[in-house]
Amino acid sequence: MKKIICALVFVFMSLSSIQCYGYEKEIKDEKSSEEVFVANKIDKMPEYPGGIPALSAFLSENIKYPKSALEDSISGRVIISFIVEKNGKISDVQVARSVHPSLDEEAARVVKMMPKWTPGIQNGKPVRVRFTLPVNFKLNNR
Repeated sequence: MKKIICALVFVFMSLSSIQCYGYEKEIKDEKSSEEVFVANKIDKMPEYPGGIPALSAFLSENIKYPKSALEDSISGRVIISFIVEKNGKISDVQVARSVHPSLDEEAARVVKMMPKWTPGIQNGKPVRVRFTLPVNFKLNNR
């Protein structure tokens, strides 16, 4: 049987999927004194340019299944956490839930490549928002 590789990127944008696990209120960034907001405490969430379909397309086009994970038949869902800054840039990219080092690194690498987002809004002003993004890696056998 021939092994077909398929890096599937599922972007679940429901409120429960995008908030940081365990956070229920504003948090302070350890590297900055500015507040970082989370999904359930923000007036308007940050948006990827072009919306969810464009985000999914960007991830699908840029993610390369790591050779080591492929050789070891490793798949799973990596959860990446990052901050969308006031200017829309992505910062503080972290692996919130790991699957395998090579998959983790690849998901984080591509998130760091993302273009500027439309920033989140709170009380009419741009704010920093912590965002989480599930990235699924799946191997299909045929």
